[in-house]
Amino acid sequence: MELQTFQVTDSRILHRDWEPLPMQWWTYADISLTDHQHFPDPIKLRPLRDVEDDDFLINHKIDRSYDDSTVRFKLVVGNAVSANLTDTTNLPIKPNVKELIKKQGWLSDEYEHLWRRDGGGSACLNSHSILTFLLQTPRDGKAFCSLSLVNRERTHCGGVFIGDDHYSLDNLLSGQAYLNKHPKVPRDFAVLPFNILVTHVEETLGYVHRLERELTSTEKRIAEGKISLDDNGDYKLLNRLSLEHLRVQRRSNFELELAENLLKYVGEYHDLWRHLWEGGTGYIEEMREKIEQQTRYAKQVHLDLEIIPRRIKGQSKAVCVGGTPGR
Repeated sequence: MELQTFQVTDSRILHRDWEPLPMQWWTYADISLTDHQHFPDPIKLRPLRDVEDDDFLINHKIDRSYDDSTVRFKLVVGNAVSANLTDTTNLPIKPNVKELIKKQGWLSDEYEHLWRRDGGGSACLNSHSILTFLLQTPRDGKAFCSLSLVNRERTHCGGVFIGDDHYSLDNLLSGQAYLNKHPKVPRDFAVLPFNILVTHVEETLGYVHRLERELTSTEKRIAEGKISLDDNGDYKLLNRLSLEHLRVQRRSNFELELAENLLKYVGEYHDLWRHLWEGGTGYIEEMREKIEQQTRYAKQVHLDLEIIPRRIKGQSKAVCVGGTPGR
């Protein structure tokens, strides 16, 4: 009897009935650094095609143009237009794609749990020398993004990113400097979640400023005795301000946790390759300083938010007293 062999790859098993994904929904970013250590400007996205035509999802080649420890960053990118307030139960990824990237470790059960949480959150995980960073902004109808980022030892750094126009890769990475220039340590992708933190902190500051200005204007008007009770006007206004405060408070809590987990991520990354740094840890120190700076900004905003409920409560009492007949 003549012996025969049969060989099949995981990709062919999982994708034998592959269907092309809509171009407007899923694309990929395959990002290589220039000689000047900056990300391209602009960031170009390409359609994710059939595996038969594009092995992006399964072929994680090491980019040796810099040295043998350099990895290529890879992201599967999704548009979050409908992901903010809808599609909250399951990830908006076709089952065959999801199955493959879960098998390769790009997605975890913990990330899927995070996706279902409207409150958002973040986490830094280190398991068997595989460093993972997860984040998702609160799902409240405003700007939204979600990230699962995986450093798979020395071989590649990539994951899944879902973001709206505010958190587009072009806004987050275009022209950004890449600071980790150590010749021996495998590359990290901390620049992406860090720039999400920077963008979110600035965004939350804007929310708080608008809330404070409207509250200050309301306080002045009520102090002058100009109280609107028609159709419970001022009660509705103060209730709306209170609800907006709760929404922004959730955003503030998120970014403080994000900064804390980013510091943990940078520390875990340093410890993972401690034997290769050889004292050249300037990048780690710089990243820690940058994250700590954003933490200070976020804490200042958090303190501003803490006094707003008392101000709203005070105006509610003033409206109640001022609107009482005979007062």
